[in-house]
Order: sequence, then structure tokens, then C-alpha cells
Amino acid sequence: MLRILKSILLVVLLAVPGVTAADNLENIFNKLNEKQREHVQIRLREPGFYTERVDGRFGEQTARAIRSATYTPAYPTYRAQALSRGIRSEDEIALYYVMSNLYLNSVILH
Repeated sequence: MLRILKSILLVVLLAVPGVTAADNLENIFNKLNEKQREHVQIRLREPGFYTERVDGRFGEQTARAIRSATYTPAYPTYRAQALSRGIRSEDEIALYYVMSNLYLNSVILH
């Protein structure tokens, strides 16, 4: 079942203009500098999405944590704003959401 859902997600992502197979969460995360990557993990740790050591390295735990953050109340608003600005990669939107003040205010400071 999980494989089917992953396949569907990949097809959906590839159908979005400007998104390529290489345009995935790990590649986007690794384009950030080390301090930014650590900052993302720290922000994910506060509400309990990320439980590993903060090291700025991408792994399965980081991926799960970023994707878990998309289920927070403010994410749909941020996603709509990102889409209106032309960002089409769901992974990019999710990662930038975690780095945003909207995430900070709704998840960490709430």
C-alpha cells in the first residue's frame, strides 16, 4: 500500500510544471547551508517532529519530520501563498514552511 501511495505521489509531483524527478526533498534540503539545515532540524525538534541529534544531515527522520509539519494548521495557508508565488514543488514548499515565521508562530510559539 505504501509503495502505491509513493508511486502516486511521484506521478503527481512529476505532473506539476517545473518539478523534475531530481527535485526532491533531499536535494532541496542539501542546497541549504549547514547552519540552515541545522536550523530546520531544531525547528522540527521543538514540537516533537524530529527526535534525532541535530547534525544538519538529511535522513529518513528529517524527511518524515518535514512531511509531518505539513499536517499543522497553518500549512494550507502557507502552501496557497507559495503556489501563488509560483513555487510548484511540494517538497520545496514543505521545507520553506518549516523555515517560515508562520510555522514558528503556529507550531512552536502556539
